Amino acid sequence: MIQFRTAQNNEDDVTQNDLPPVGGFVLMCAGQLMLLSGAVQHVAGAYALRQRLRLTPVGCAAVLAHALLPMAAFGTAMACVVGCHPRWVCHAMWGAREALPPLLSEKRLNNLARMKLGIETGG
Repeated sequence: MIQFRTAQNNEDDVTQNDLPPVGGFVLMCAGQLMLLSGAVQHVAGAYALRQRLRLTPVGCAAVLAHALLPMAAFGTAMACVVGCHPRWVCHAMWGAREALPPLLSEKRLNNLARMKLGIETGG
């Protein structure tokens, strides 16, 4: 999918709305389903062993967070791959722009800031 978007996108045009191929969507869904099944197994195992583990409410919250965090990270990454960048990711990238690798060109980062954050840059 990334190779598809790289081949379709022009360095000067980051607003282009190219859709990834259907096969990429199927792979994304398969990955999300694998993460979901792992999370369900993790929570079910903790529930089955709740007496032996002596889970407190804080422990239950930690189990749920541990189960949900990989799915949230994967979902955020896939949203970025298809071009639906969450605003908090854009803010984080803009805040860390000095430490980002040269692969993220200044022009591309300025376009992202202008489109998503409403920040006017000099370039």
